[in-house]
Amino acid sequence: MPQKNECSKIIGFLVFIFLSFSTFFLVSEIYAADDLKSIMQLIEKGEKEKAAQQIDQYIKINPNDPQLMFIKGAVNADLKKYNEAINAFTYLTEKYPTLPEPFNNLALIYIELGDYGKAQKFLESALKINPEYFTAYINLGDLYSKRALVSYGKALEIDKKNVGAKNKYLLIEKTIKYK
Repeated sequence: MPQKNECSKIIGFLVFIFLSFSTFFLVSEIYAADDLKSIMQLIEKGEKEKAAQQIDQYIKINPNDPQLMFIKGAVNADLKKYNEAINAFTYLTEKYPTLPEPFNNLALIYIELGDYGKAQKFLESALKINPEYFTAYINLGDLYSKRALVSYGKALEIDKKNVGAKNKYLLIEKTIKYK
């Protein structure tokens, strides 16, 4: 099996979903370590489409591999193939309901899609599973910031001259841009 530092390389291309992959390290003996290594190398080279195809081939052989399913979700989310990513992470939440990471990643996809209600539900589920899950708290804070930005934006549509709403809007907007 690959070392944790090899798996952590995946984090670089998944900045927008703030993965915590190292905590989701499950072992599967069905596929060879070389197969996962070759997938990871494709991801590192930026060949994510090719990696996604290779993942699909290995999942056909071993459809219950949680590690590959997690990577499939992450790669598809990065490729903006949200339905496929949602399916992969939903499968993991159903099959492994005590793991908070798939719930967190579903939330991040729904934030990206603008469905803040679903995102909040999934983040709260992740935190219920693991109340010390740092990444989920950060993502929940980011979600609240996005919701606040929407609210201040609507307030400014009503009263464009309101200095307080404008200052709060600009402050949150600036904070979100620097992430």
